[in-house]
Amino acid sequence: MDNLQYIKVNVLKWIVQAIPESSSGDTITAEIRRLSDGYTWNFTNLLFQNASNSGNMTFVSDIIWKQSFTPPTADTYIVTITDSTRDVKYVQVLQATTTTAASVVVDEVAGSDAASMLNAVNQAISARLNGGAVNSYSIGGRELQYISLKELLDLRSQLQKEIGATKTGTRTYAQFKRPS
Repeated sequence: MDNLQYIKVNVLKWIVQAIPESSSGDTITAEIRRLSDGYTWNFTNLLFQNASNSGNMTFVSDIIWKQSFTPPTADTYIVTITDSTRDVKYVQVLQATTTTAASVVVDEVAGSDAASMLNAVNQAISARLNGGAVNSYSIGGRELQYISLKELLDLRSQLQKEIGATKTGTRTYAQFKRPS
């Protein structure tokens, strides 16, 4: 499932959605439904209730919107983002667990084809944008750095070009030399 994200219980999660053609004056709301009982998140009281609840999303810039959520228990949460201005809905599925991976390791992807790599890079970018990954950390004097967001975006662009080239066919180049 492409829209499934793993998140950690009791840790703030930024729900981020790109909404094409949207602008700051639009009405964008989010409803978070807990799958186990169907209750919805009350953004004012910060708890789940057996009622219809939704909260306004915040315009970030360009076409990006956000809303925060801290899952109180390990469960599956269905996030329905509604653009009332254009009558369009987007769905994200959040699986809250007690442990999550800090990042996706790109070179250990099952399968080394460009499509698998692109999927892993997109997951890493999503984790970085949603606060689920760190740039670097230090343990006992040893430091580990992850790929920067810019490098991830560049790698994604390169992989998209590779995939596009394989779908559009091959090119043949000829070299012409001057006669001697």
